[in-house]
Formats: sequence, structure tokens, C-alpha cells
Amino acid sequence: MLKVLPALTIIVLLTMIFGCASPGGKTDESTNQPRLFSSVARSGGSGMDDSYSITVTRDMNLPAERVWTAWNSPEKIAKWWGPAGFTSTVKQLDVRDGGRFEVIMHGPDGIDYPNVYVFDHVEKRKQLVYTNLGSKEFGLAPFQSVFDIEESGGRTRVTLKARFISEEDKRKHVEQFHAIEGARQLLQRLEEQAK
Repeated sequence: MLKVLPALTIIVLLTMIFGCASPGGKTDESTNQPRLFSSVARSGGSGMDDSYSITVTRDMNLPAERVWTAWNSPEKIAKWWGPAGFTSTVKQLDVRDGGRFEVIMHGPDGIDYPNVYVFDHVEKRKQLVYTNLGSKEFGLAPFQSVFDIEESGGRTRVTLKARFISEEDKRKHVEQFHAIEGARQLLQRLEEQAK
């Protein structure tokens, strides 16, 4: 059974899970959006130091194609995006390098939380690297999220990594906003919608 976390905890946690862009970061020429991190995250190719990261993994009894489809379906995302108790409205979904993902999360407390994400790197059925344009309201520092999909024998391992700029920022998200539990709930809900 999924535990419902407080709404403020959830929005900060989700912003943490899906990353922030730096106000002073580089700009992606194709989208004119802020870019803080390298767009290549596999095999140590990123400029981000993994020493300030959290990682959550879930093994799913379904093929990678189903996970990928759930990432590309606004109807499915509306049901799995976020921890227990949340639903979402997808305003824009363009899953490609430089593409945008705009979503309004509806908390169990009735509060709406708009989010805008930019995909830094997309490798079909294998990896998504994305950043959130940030939240001054919650005082969150920039960070990057990497979502890896690995299929083996009809099963799929999904790994979600959030990379932070400091130990302090990582600790804030883990201790104050229950980031690890929220990420586990998100992956469980993704698996339910991908079936």
C-alpha cells in the first residue's frame, strides 16, 4: 500500500526528482531554455558529479516498450506522474532532445503545482535526461534527473537518479521532502500504468 505524503513535501520532492535548471546556466540553442548540465549522462559522460545523488531502482515484470509508451502517453502520465494521491494534467509533451514537458500536478490537498521540464537527452526505450526550469517559491537549487530503462528477458529495470549540486541540497531533499520514498512511489505507479 502506498503512503500519502503531505502536498508541499510532494511538490518539492517531484521538483527534486525531475531536476532544476540554473538561473545562470547555459542556454540550449535549439530551445532557448536554460541548461545547467551536460546532455550526455550515460557512462560518466555528464559534467555532473554523482557524489551528491540519490538513486532508486525498480524491476518491472514487463518489456521496456511498455515503460516507454507510458512515458509518451499524456493519458498514462496523468495517472502516474508523482507520488500516491496525485493526478496530473499534461499541457505539452514533446519527448525528444530539447523537447518540453509541461504538466500541472494536482495534489491530494486540492492545490495545483505547475511544472515545466526540458529534455536534455532522449534515447528511445533506454534513457531520458531532463531538467525542471526550477522553483524560486520552494528555494530549490539546480539538479538533473536521469531515467534509465534496461530490458532483459522480457523484464525491465528502471533506475531514476537525481543529481544535486551539493551534499546540503541532497540532504535537504532526502530528509525534509522524503525524496527517496516519493521516487519509489512514482516508479510503482509508473509500473501500474505501463501494464
